Parts: sequence; C-alpha cells; structure tokens
Amino acid sequence: MIPVLFMRKLQFILAGILWALISCQPDNIYQIVGFADGLKDGDTVLMYRLHCLESISVDTAISKGGHFKFVGKVDSVSAHAIVLRQNKQSVRLTFFLEQGNIKINVFEKGKKEISGTVLNDIWNKYNMQADSMCAERSRVYAILRDTMLAEDVREIQWKLIHSKLHSSHAHMLQTLKVNIDNPIGLFLLMSNYKGMNLEVLDTILGILPVRYQENECVLRVKEYLYKESKTSVGKYFIDLEMLTPEGEKVKLSNYVYNNKVTLLEFWASWCGPCCREIPDLARLYDLYKDKGLEIVGVSLDVNQANWKKTIDMMNISWPQMSDLKGRHGEVQQYGLKGIPTLFLINQEGIIIAKKIGVNMVYEELEKILK
Repeated sequence: MIPVLFMRKLQFILAGILWALISCQPDNIYQIVGFADGLKDGDTVLMYRLHCLESISVDTAISKGGHFKFVGKVDSVSAHAIVLRQNKQSVRLTFFLEQGNIKINVFEKGKKEISGTVLNDIWNKYNMQADSMCAERSRVYAILRDTMLAEDVREIQWKLIHSKLHSSHAHMLQTLKVNIDNPIGLFLLMSNYKGMNLEVLDTILGILPVRYQENECVLRVKEYLYKESKTSVGKYFIDLEMLTPEGEKVKLSNYVYNNKVTLLEFWASWCGPCCREIPDLARLYDLYKDKGLEIVGVSLDVNQANWKKTIDMMNISWPQMSDLKGRHGEVQQYGLKGIPTLFLINQEGIIIAKKIGVNMVYEELEKILK
C-alpha cells in the first residue's frame, strides 16, 4: 500500500508539472466551444474573418450532438463570424477572435450568446441591448400593420418608431466611442459609417487611435467621407461630361445653368427599383417641366444597347447621359451607395437636396417652382 504522505507529495508534483506545461503553452491560443439548437451530427460550421466586412474563410468544424469546436492561434484580435444551418435556415453570428476560451450558444428563435473573453463579453452585452431595442420596434411595427388603425394613432406609432430608431443609433454610437481603441469600435464603425451624419463621422475618425489611421478599412471610410462631403447639401455640384444615347458629348452643367432646378437621377436599365420609379418621374416631369424643372438621367449601364432599349421601351423623355463604365466611371464622384439615387441642384449649381425619394422631390419643387 502506498503511504498517504507519498500520495500527497505525488499530487503536488503532478500539479506542478501540469502548471508548468500550461505556463509553457503559447499565449495566443484560442478555443471556441459552441452549441446550436437543431444542429445535427455531421453538419458543417464555417468560420470567417471579416476584413472590411468582407468574409474570408478560415476554418471549418463538424458538429456532434449539437456541439462544435475550433482551436488555433491568433496573432491579432479581429472580427470573425461563424455560419451554420439551424432548422433549415442559415444563421450567422459575429464575434471577436482573441486569446482564451470563447463560448458560443445559438438557441432557437434567434437568441445568441457569446462569452468567455473580455471583448466578447462586451460585444454580447451590446447585442443583447440592441436585440431588445429591435424587439421593441417590431412590436410597434406589428401595431402599424393593422389596416383599421386610426390615423392619429398611426402617426403616434410612427413617431415612436423614429424615436426608437434614434435610441438604437445613439446606443451604437456610444458603444463605438467607448470602444474606440479596440476592434469592437472599429467593427461598429465599418458596419455603420454609411448611415452616420457626416459631422459625426468626421469626429469619430478624428478620435481614432493613431494605429488605426492608416488601416485599410479606415482609409475606405475616409474616402467615403471625402466623396460625401464634396456632394453634401450646400456644396456646388460636380460637373460630369458623358455621352448621350446617340453618342454625342454633353455636360451636366449645360442643363444645370439653363434651368431653375435640375433633378439628377442616377439609374441603370438593369436596376429593377430604378425602372419602377420611372413612371413616378414621368408624372413629376409632366407637372413641372414647363415651370423650370429639368431631369437628367445618368446611367450606370455598361451595355449601350440595353440602355437605349430601356429608354425607348419606357418612353423616357428627359435627357440621358452615361460613360458606359458602370460604377467605376465618373459617377464615383457622387459617392453613391446604390441606385436609384436623386439629387436636386438649383440654377446656381448648389446641391439643395440629395438621396431623397420622389415624394420629397415634390415637396422641394413646390417650394422652388410655385
């Protein structure tokens, strides 16, 4: 029989050896242990690195009993995502890959939990609050779907929606600023910068740590801010020289300085929403063209035949121009997020409204051309 004292000494020795082994492990090891309701044995779980929000595949895990696991080394902390199938639907969850043990749970009905490391604990708290705010908005939207709702009640509910959207945006901005010196702040910036007020965005870029200032993703944001600032309300429009459908050179300034107001319409023949908007623009044109309005269509087409065919098919009567270079042409100067996009320019060449809907154009024209 082994003496008790010897056993205790052996335990201390083994514990010391174990601690020494752990201490000798590299300090950049991460382990992700996850569980997802509805995940079947043999299902694939994918992990991506999010570089400027673009997904780059980095690893794959196979589930067993609803569980999955990733282990590896991390050189620098950055935003990542896992993608899996849950009850025949694709589920995506963003997290931050950093040293330590990361725990991920994906429950039914969209509930997700991330914990175990400093940044992921912060990120999980932020998402729980954001999800709660989203749920509150959903409840109001459900009320608005009632077609029998009185107009005064409907107006109150819409005001409530706008208030809650403002609160959600403020929550995001506050979290971004508090985490401005870590990858959470950088990720929130990249995810939301196109929806930010330009002055707010400029302020945030100004307080970013020096190490982020030349970051590739941040440079994209700076370029966006520069382009947006050049075409903000109150600035002079940027002149464009392109071709008409007949192949003749024409300048945007030819129309701007010869009309009381010019509606600049960025569109393309392949854009469904653009084509659906054309009948509304035609009615607008008929109503105001004799009062000083000109509409100029700037197409992002690359195929001249398709462009001309759509113009003829939809009976577009206002001037058209394009360099047939799509998104990579002169239109880049206007910092387009998508199309259709509308700008209103007065006769002095000042942008008086931008990225507005047709209904808002009516309101602006009533003020200018009454």
